[in-house]
Amino acid sequence: MTNKNNPSTQCHKAPRMLLRAREVIFLGTCRSRQEVYRTTQELLPPLSQAYPALASLMAPVGDGIYCHHPHEAKVIATMTDVRNKGGITAGTASAMIRASLIPEHLQNLTFREFDPRVLAVARRIRTSLHDAPALSDLAREVRLSESRLEKLFKEQAGLPITQYRVRYRVFISTIIMALGYSVTEAALLGGFANSAHLSRCYRQVNGLTPSSTFLHPPCLDALLDDSAIELVAPLLEGHAVS
Repeated sequence: MTNKNNPSTQCHKAPRMLLRAREVIFLGTCRSRQEVYRTTQELLPPLSQAYPALASLMAPVGDGIYCHHPHEAKVIATMTDVRNKGGITAGTASAMIRASLIPEHLQNLTFREFDPRVLAVARRIRTSLHDAPALSDLAREVRLSESRLEKLFKEQAGLPITQYRVRYRVFISTIIMALGYSVTEAALLGGFANSAHLSRCYRQVNGLTPSSTFLHPPCLDALLDDSAIELVAPLLEGHAVS
């Protein structure tokens, strides 16, 4: 009998997603969930020392893009082990991956000082999901011109203010969906206008839609750290999973 299934989409292990405060790790399976070259990824928290630490290890190939991790085989082996290991917590899994990504002698070093005004703006965005402050308001609060704030924020965070806001909302909505809420519920609780708005932004950030991540086989194994649940707890008060 001829097997007519696309071999690139045959996954024998469920993909695993690890969610912690401001950090997401997606551990894929075989070659693909949706596309031929769907890969494992870790979304490190912005405005942290993780990015400059990795940049110090790897070779630059473009604006903010680096390759050739010196311990790439170890990183891949660790991620595969974490994906396949049963009974592991999100915190333990994340610590294992972080230890393979960033050598111990680099983990406590300060590579970059962050401007307190940028940190204040980022904090304001994270606490204003449903009442997004205008750029003019953010600039006034930290006593900078709009153009200066935009430039400084992008230099330090690695992405514009608008993208930072979108990515944080997507992150919050991802935690909510991982807890069993629908795409529509996650969209509204995460500050999006509707499920279509969330789907567009989710695809821009992750390369696939939330429905394909959470609703289509192979089913996702989501591990949530307490720190991630604490972020969304105030949003979920009075909203039980339907």
